[in-house]
Amino acid sequence: MEHYLEQKGLWPGLKAVAMVASTREIDGKTSEQRRDYLCSITKVASIAETIRRHGSIENQQHWILDVPFPEDAHRGRKDHSAANLELIRRTALNLLQQDNSSDKRSIRRRKRRAFSNLAYRETLLFGQSVTENS
Repeated sequence: MEHYLEQKGLWPGLKAVAMVASTREIDGKTSEQRRDYLCSITKVASIAETIRRHGSIENQQHWILDVPFPEDAHRGRKDHSAANLELIRRTALNLLQQDNSSDKRSIRRRKRRAFSNLAYRETLLFGQSVTENS
């Protein structure tokens, strides 16, 4: 953590450095993790709430990506394939979440619809179907 303080001049607004240590046990195996946070706030309660909120958002997005887009099942590890596929999945998820059509289908159903319906895919990408207007 000390190296952050040595570089304090590079972080305008830096007021605190927080460290969170967590331990979890899965199938009898214990793992520990330490995370450091650079903060522009100094109230411990506010820092803790912000970190919890961030973790909640991360967990929710991971769940959303893993259920309709089985991200954890993908085994692409060569070169940049994992990062590229993650970018494509997140882009697809954002497009599906922005769909404000009248029917409120689940993300999984919207994904299936986009897979099988060219006009719907074009509407997601361009705001309107290109083939219907040609």
